[in-house]
Amino acid sequence: MSDSVVVKKGFGTRMKNGFSGILGGIILVLIGIGVLIWNERSNVVNIHDVKEMRDVYKDVSSEKVDKENNDNLIVTSGKLDFGDETLTDETFKVSIKTPTLVRVVEMYQWKEEVEEDEDKTTYNYTKVWSKELIDSSKFNQSGSHTNPTTMPYEEFSAHAQELKVGAYKLSSSFAGLVTTNKTYSNLEGATIPEGYKLNGNYITKTADEEKDSIGDVRISFQYADYSDVTVMGKQHEDTIIEYTTKEKSRITYFVEGTHDGDYIITQIEKGNKMFKWLLRLIGTIMIISGIKSLFGPLTALSSYVPILRNIVNGATGLISFFVGLAISLVVIAISWLVFRPILGISLLVGAVVLIILAKKLGSKKPETNPTPTEQPVEEKQE
Repeated sequence: MSDSVVVKKGFGTRMKNGFSGILGGIILVLIGIGVLIWNERSNVVNIHDVKEMRDVYKDVSSEKVDKENNDNLIVTSGKLDFGDETLTDETFKVSIKTPTLVRVVEMYQWKEEVEEDEDKTTYNYTKVWSKELIDSSKFNQSGSHTNPTTMPYEEFSAHAQELKVGAYKLSSSFAGLVTTNKTYSNLEGATIPEGYKLNGNYITKTADEEKDSIGDVRISFQYADYSDVTVMGKQHEDTIIEYTTKEKSRITYFVEGTHDGDYIITQIEKGNKMFKWLLRLIGTIMIISGIKSLFGPLTALSSYVPILRNIVNGATGLISFFVGLAISLVVIAISWLVFRPILGISLLVGAVVLIILAKKLGSKKPETNPTPTEQPVEEKQE
């Protein structure tokens, strides 16, 4: 279920929003530039880390500890052993033999989404299950869309004290990497609080049995169920701990299934590249959006004339896109010069050469064949 509320903007509101958008736009541009600079620095670190890992890692068997690999980066696979430990949520008396147990608490709440254009603001309200409290006091229509202010229960998690893969112990830094992958369904023996009931895989509290209502609560339990896993880290005697690279990055990796080191490092590299391009996109969009906000007063003034509004929106949008893109490329290029000077200088030299060649080709006059001299034709006399 959802509903929408449309609020018309008067002239004063439009102009106020337009001028306040200038400050917001400047801040957004600066944040976008900061994101791009940080991202390029992080990218250089990631490249160095991946190269170092490829150079030094060793694939080893988990059947026995090889002392020759002490203090080296290793990759090994085997059965995840947590000592047959049982983890328990004492509040609900849910016990599972697992390396990781998580209690998930969700509440049915209102969620506000805002859509803006020149002449109106639309507030859309939908009902969603959320693990976080949504503060409805800040809603535009808070009186008719009110959420509870407290959760009846908090999220809870527990991890096995000792983890092993074959003959290797895993340090505590691996505990948080063992994520849940299954929902616990055997809740018949769980403690059900007063006012709650068992409903499939959930312990629920609802005001209406026929439909979900605001304030309803549902509680479920997630756990980890792995067989063979692959881990990467530094071997320290018989324990795998964090590996610290020359760039001071801390490396621990845990994944389900049996894999070799090349696969693991390739996955890390792919993740780094995806994150790099995602942040480049986010930073660029922030800069473009920030520049667009600088035209707020002009956009507000033109909004009263439909034809003029379309022209101004199109022009400012186009200008913002190209200027924002240009700024982003310059920031990335300068970052390369700072963090990757050899590549940055090479690209800069290449760009200059291309510009010079383009100018030469553009200024070069095409050669024309001279007009042949016409020779007099002698008339033949009969």
